[in-house]
Amino acid sequence: MANLERIEPLPHLVLQREPENPITRTRRPNVRVLPRSNRILHSTRMKEQTEAAAQTLRYLRESFGVDPGTLLVLRLEVLDVNQRETLERLGVNIVEELEEKRESRNVYKLLVQFPDEHSLSKFTSEYDRYADETGYTTALPPGKRRDLFDALESVSTVSEDERRGRRLRREGVPTEEPFFLDVDLWNPSRDQSYSELISRFRSFVQSRGGSIAQYPLRAPSMILVKIRANLRLLNELLKLDFVSLVDLPPSPTPEDSFDLSQQVHIPDPLHSVASDGPLACIVDSGVLAGHPLLISSVVGEFDFSSGENTASDLNGHGTQVGGIVVYGDIARRMRGNEWIPQVNLLSAKVLRNELNPIDPTNSSAVFPDEKRVEDQLKQAIEYIHSEYDCRVFNLSIGHADRIYLGGRQLPWAEIIDDLARTLDIVIVVAVGNVNNPPIPDEASSRLFQAAVSRSLNSPEHKLIDPATSALSITVGAIARRDDPSLRYLGTQLAAAPRGCPAPFTRSGPGVAGAVKPELVAPGGNLAVDSVAGSMRWRRDDENLGEPTLNLRLESGHPLRVVSGTSYSAAMVSHIAARMEATLRGQLNVKPSQNLVRALLLSSAKVDNNVKEVVGTKQADLLNVVGYGQPSIEHCWSSRNRVCLITEDIVEYRTFHVYSLEVPEAFLNQRGDRSISVSLAYDPPTRLSRKDYIATAMWLEVFGGLTSEQVFDYRSRYNGDGEPPKVPRRNQLNFKPGGQTIKMSTAQKRTWRSNQGTMFLNRKDTSDNSTLHIFVGCQPRFTNPLGEDSQRYAMVITLEHESQHIDIYQEIRSKIRSRARIRTSS
Repeated sequence: MANLERIEPLPHLVLQREPENPITRTRRPNVRVLPRSNRILHSTRMKEQTEAAAQTLRYLRESFGVDPGTLLVLRLEVLDVNQRETLERLGVNIVEELEEKRESRNVYKLLVQFPDEHSLSKFTSEYDRYADETGYTTALPPGKRRDLFDALESVSTVSEDERRGRRLRREGVPTEEPFFLDVDLWNPSRDQSYSELISRFRSFVQSRGGSIAQYPLRAPSMILVKIRANLRLLNELLKLDFVSLVDLPPSPTPEDSFDLSQQVHIPDPLHSVASDGPLACIVDSGVLAGHPLLISSVVGEFDFSSGENTASDLNGHGTQVGGIVVYGDIARRMRGNEWIPQVNLLSAKVLRNELNPIDPTNSSAVFPDEKRVEDQLKQAIEYIHSEYDCRVFNLSIGHADRIYLGGRQLPWAEIIDDLARTLDIVIVVAVGNVNNPPIPDEASSRLFQAAVSRSLNSPEHKLIDPATSALSITVGAIARRDDPSLRYLGTQLAAAPRGCPAPFTRSGPGVAGAVKPELVAPGGNLAVDSVAGSMRWRRDDENLGEPTLNLRLESGHPLRVVSGTSYSAAMVSHIAARMEATLRGQLNVKPSQNLVRALLLSSAKVDNNVKEVVGTKQADLLNVVGYGQPSIEHCWSSRNRVCLITEDIVEYRTFHVYSLEVPEAFLNQRGDRSISVSLAYDPPTRLSRKDYIATAMWLEVFGGLTSEQVFDYRSRYNGDGEPPKVPRRNQLNFKPGGQTIKMSTAQKRTWRSNQGTMFLNRKDTSDNSTLHIFVGCQPRFTNPLGEDSQRYAMVITLEHESQHIDIYQEIRSKIRSRARIRTSS
C-alpha cells in the first residue's frame, strides 16, 4: 500500500446527480390470508385462549397488589400476513414483532399491549361479529375483521423463563441481599400510560422491600430501570406481564495485557494537535491525562457516575484505548520512533476498577452496579457532544451476556442508534470478545487455523450488545502478525494467519441480516502451547499483541501489549476522526456522519489471506470481516485514486441516478483496478419492529446505459418491490450482491479486474464507458418521525495500482464540464 507522505494529497471531488423524471407508481399486490373453514369454532377457541391468558394476568396482578385493569401484555401469533396495522386500529400497541417460517407459511409473533380493560373488551367483542360474519363496520370493517381473526392462530402469555436474562440464568440468584437488577419494561405508546406505569411499578418494588436506584430511562421501545432487590421481588418481577427482561448488571469481558519490555524515546516537548484538528471521545474507564505520550492531547475528561469520584483512569483500559485513538498504528510509530499525536482526545468515564479478590495484582474494568449503563452512555455522549461539538465516539465496551442470536434488536444498540441519528455523530463500537475460545484438536497448522476460523460462526461468537446497532460502525479484530516469539518452549503456532480474523473476535450478521461488523482492524492474536500433551492459549506473546500506552508508569515501561476488539475499534475511531476533520476542511462545513461512514467503507480492503482461510463465500466473509480494514490514505484523493462524494435526500419509493464517464487511462493502463460505491444512511429505528430500520436503501450499479434506457428504467419502476432489471450487457459484476446488503445502513459494492476490457466487455475505446449508479429508498414501516424521505451519503472510488496515470484531472474536468452544461440549460 502506498505511503500517504509520498503521494500528492488532493481534495475529493463532489458528484452531482442526474435530473429526475416523473415516476408512475403501481400498487403492490396483496398477500391474502387463508380463510378458516369453520369460523364459529375458530372464534370460540381464540376467545377462550384470550380470556384465559387475560385472567392469568389479572390473578397474578391482584396477588401482587398491582392494578389488574391497565396495560395488559399478551402474545398473539398470526399466520400469512402481519396484522399489525389492523391491531393498531383497535388501539392496541405492538411492542415486539418477530417473523419466522413454518413450513410454507409466514408466522408473525406479536407482543401487544392493551392499554386498559376497555381496549381488551373491544378486541374480544369482535370475536362474536367475526363468528356471525356480521357485514357491518363496528370497531373494524368486515374485511379487516375477517382477515385479522382468520390469521390469528393463538393467544398466550410470556413465560417466566423468557424474562430471565442470560447472566441470571448462568450465575443464579445472588446469595447476599440486597442485590442490583437491570429490569426492562415495555414502553407504553401514550405518555399518560407511561407515568401511570412508573408510579405503579415504583409502588410494587417498594412494597416488596426494594427500591429504584435511579430515575428510569425511557428509550424508544423500552423503559430501563435499575433496582435494589431481594429474592421475593425477583421472583415476582419474573411473573409480571409488563416486564420484558430481568437480569443481573452486565460484566465486561476481560482482555489480555502486559508490559512491553521495549523502551521508547519520548520527545520533549511533545507535539500538539491543532485546536480545530481531529477530535474523538472514548467512553471507557477514563484516561491518564498525565501520561508523557498523552499530555498534549487530552482536552477534557469527565466522570459519569463511575463510582470512583475521579475522571482519571484507575484501571488502564481507557488509557490503552485512548493511546490508539490518539496515535493510530502504534506499532508503526515504534518502528520509526514517530511520536506525533494525530487526534485530540476527550474522555467520558463510565467504568470503575475492581480488584480480583483472589489475585490483587489483577483487576477488571467494570460497570457500576447502581446505574444503568444505557443511561451513563446517553448522558456522556450527549454532554460531550453539546460541550465540545465532538462527532466521533469510541465504545470499546459491551454486554457480554446479551448475545444476538436473531430476533429483535438489543436495548443498548437502540440507544446508540437513536443518539447517532439525532446528534449526527459517528459511533464506533467494538464487536466484543470471546474470553476463552475453544482450542481445535488439529495436528497441522493449516488445519488448526482453518478450524479456528470455522469456530467464529458458532453461537458463542455471535455479536453482543451494542455491536448490533444499525447506525454505528462495528469493528472486529484481525491479527497483525502470526510469528510467535521463539523464547517460549512448546509448539510455535499462531491461532490466526496474518490479516485474518483473531480467534476471540465475534461475527455477524446483525439485525435483519445487516452486515456486521462493517470493518476490522488489528487487535492481536493468540498462540497455542502444547505442554505435557495438553493445549492451552498463550496470551503474553509480545509479537502477537498490539502495543499501546501503559497506565502503570511506575513499572518503568510506558507501553503495554494488549489483545482485544477494544483496540481494533480504537484504530477505526482514529481514522474516523481524521477523516471527519479532513472532510470538514475540504467542504468548509461539518460532514454528516453518513459521509464519514461511507468514506470509511470506501477505504476498506480485505486481505488476500482472509479468503484463503475463511473461504470465498460472500456471506462468510461479510460475517467476520465485513468490508475489510480501512485506510487513513483515503482522507485525500490522489492522481491514481479518486473519491467522488455526494450527500442528498431521496423521497420514499423513488431513486436517484448518478453517471460518471470512466477515464480511458483507467481502463487501458495495465494493472489491477477497482471501482467501489459506498452508501450510508441514517433511518429512524424501532426495537418493536422486526425490520428495525424504518427505511431500506438499495444500490445498483450499471454501465453503458443510454439516456433512453435510464428514462425507460424510471418509467418502469413502481416504487415497491425490487428495482427493474436492465439488459445483461449493462450489468457489472459488483460484489457483494445488492440483495445481500440492502438491510445494512452502510453498504459497499466493488468491481475489480486486471483487464480494462472486462468493463462491459469493451472491444475498443469507442464503446460506451459510462458508469450509472442508482440509489433508491423503500419504507419498511411507517416512519415514526412522520417523514417521507431519507438522507444519505455516497462515495464512489476509482483506484488503479499504477502511480504513473492521472485519472484525477480527467474526472475533474469531465464533471466540471457537465456541471457547466446543466447550469447553462
